[in-house]
Amino acid sequence: MRFLLEPGDEASALPIPQAELRAGDIALLVKWEAGRPAGYVIHRILFNGGLGGRRLLLTKCDANFLPDLPPSAFQPVAKITAVSRAGRTWSARPGPAWPLASAYSFAANKALSWAVYAVYFLFS
Repeated sequence: MRFLLEPGDEASALPIPQAELRAGDIALLVKWEAGRPAGYVIHRILFNGGLGGRRLLLTKCDANFLPDLPPSAFQPVAKITAVSRAGRTWSARPGPAWPLASAYSFAANKALSWAVYAVYFLFS
C-alpha cells in the first residue's frame, strides 16, 4: 500500500469476518505459521465472493501491478477503518475514488523506482 500508506502511519482496524469485506475495503491480513502470527500486511480487497462453491478472496497492494496470486498465504482478520499520519486522521472507507487512489499509488511507486534506477545507472 506504499504511498497511500507510508512507514510510520498508524492504522485503526476493526475485527471483521472475511465474508463482510467488500471490494475497495482495505484489510489487515495475517500470515500464520505453526499456529502463530508470522507477518502482517495491509492490502486492498479486489474481490470477495463465491466461485465454484469455494470462497475466493483476491487482494492487491496498490503499489503492485498484479493482484496477489490466490490462494494467498495471508488471512484477513480486520478491516482498516482509519489511517493517521503526522497527527491527521482520515477514514479508510472505500469511495468512488478508490480506483484513482490505487492508480496513484502504483504510478508513484513506479516513478520512484525508475528514478532510483536512473540515478544508479547514471553514477555507476
